[in-house]
Amino acid sequence: VLVRPFEGLDYRYLSHVLRGSTLKSLVEERVSGSSIPHLFQRDMVTLPFKRPPLKEQKRIAEILDSLDQTIQTTKQLITKHRKIRQGLAHDLLKGPPSENRAMDDWKWEPLGCLAVIKMGQSPPGSAVSELRDGQPFLQGNAEFGTQSPHPRYQCNQAPKQARTGDLLISVRAPVGAINIADQRYGIGRGLAAIRFKNIHSQFGNHVIKTKARLLGRVAQGTTFTAIGRPDLTSLQVPVPPLKKQKRIAAILDSADRAIQENEAELAKLQKLRSGLASDLLSGKVRTVAA
Repeated sequence: VLVRPFEGLDYRYLSHVLRGSTLKSLVEERVSGSSIPHLFQRDMVTLPFKRPPLKEQKRIAEILDSLDQTIQTTKQLITKHRKIRQGLAHDLLKGPPSENRAMDDWKWEPLGCLAVIKMGQSPPGSAVSELRDGQPFLQGNAEFGTQSPHPRYQCNQAPKQARTGDLLISVRAPVGAINIADQRYGIGRGLAAIRFKNIHSQFGNHVIKTKARLLGRVAQGTTFTAIGRPDLTSLQVPVPPLKKQKRIAAILDSADRAIQENEAELAKLQKLRSGLASDLLSGKVRTVAA
């Protein structure tokens, strides 16, 4: 659809209006059609919106454009930090080069020899509720957050549980999503809990996080997209000396913190932009004296 503003309407201001949540909700109300929803031209031309004086339109557009640019720059920074982190993990966890095998102090061992792996199990349906009268319960990764879960359900008969600090991994589609248990949880069939016992736990977390994509490829080869205990226990894990494990974990922790700080900043900027756009485009806040 081509929208060309008439004289007296700033095109950048109109662009922000068309992206605004209020106008978006009005458009959604007028969308018609069942199989292929669509909007008629007559619906577009009658959509109402505030039109302040041209000078104020330009000022509003400048403010929102500036915020949008800051948001875009922050997203690019997050992408850059993720690529750096990915490169660091690849280089730090691949072990010494093959030509240095004589000096090789790394081992490769199956995950089953390095950690306690607890597969989740679904409790009776009657034992799970949204009421706050039991233990926090996770059925799968739908309640995963950026770092730790945000549980919606409680259970008073969870047969399998994860302890604080356990690595939680999704074993059903999408396979490989990871969180860290920030408290004790009951876990359902969609999750497994990994508790490292013979290697530095944070180093182990980084290894599994890096190998999550490999686990996803294993799952794609099955009829039902999932992995089981044998897939986890047989996963080969690099095991350098403990001192190196701690040093590698510290480097990757630092890289993760940089990403988390920028993601938190992005969330603040997006919240600010949403509130400011609502106030400016509705006329609640004026940028030019009347």
